[in-house]
Amino acid sequence: MSYIIWQSLALGVLILVMGLTGAILLVAINREEDREETGLQKKLYLVPLDEVSRGLADWLGSKLSSKFRFKINTSMVAKLPEESYSASRDSYFSSIILNKLQFLKASEDEYILAVTEEDLFTPNTDYVFSSSDGLAGVAIVSAQRLKPEFYGLPQSDEVVRMRAMKRAVHEIGHLLTLDNCDENSCVMYSSKTISDLDYQSDKFCHGCKLELTLPVKVPKT
Repeated sequence: MSYIIWQSLALGVLILVMGLTGAILLVAINREEDREETGLQKKLYLVPLDEVSRGLADWLGSKLSSKFRFKINTSMVAKLPEESYSASRDSYFSSIILNKLQFLKASEDEYILAVTEEDLFTPNTDYVFSSSDGLAGVAIVSAQRLKPEFYGLPQSDEVVRMRAMKRAVHEIGHLLTLDNCDENSCVMYSSKTISDLDYQSDKFCHGCKLELTLPVKVPKT
């Protein structure tokens, strides 16, 4: 009889241990999923720099709110600084725009992601799809070269949104201190062509996810 009692107690303890192990594993899985969202509680402003970009900025805000744990705000508006325009290139110097955007921030707990229809360039490139300044906490995405019609193809808002989402997540990754990634399917891969951009996903690879869980680094410009 005592043997049966001890056997029952042992079985009960085993069930309890298995239950606790399952709970621990569940917490670990949830934490792994949270890593993609970074776990931050900072505010992200989606700022259209022209009237045409307002719809895309609002759409990005709605999607990014489910991908990151930012407090999304789409109430801020701004204009492209005139001094950033280059007549010879018919394009805008992204560094000047980023420099102006940082003055719209009220605190270091805020990020700004601007959206424009205009073409962007840097001193070392003829054009960029997007750009960011990690130290200032600001970024910008251009929709100009994301449009299929720019390449002689039929217009598609869905394609523009898909491409803009990848560039937005890429630049937010830089704001969160991530570097460019060598894995061409990772959203942190530095896409130089529209083909590169179409191939990569809008998600962080395992290595970049892991980087987001490490102690805070100094953001890159």
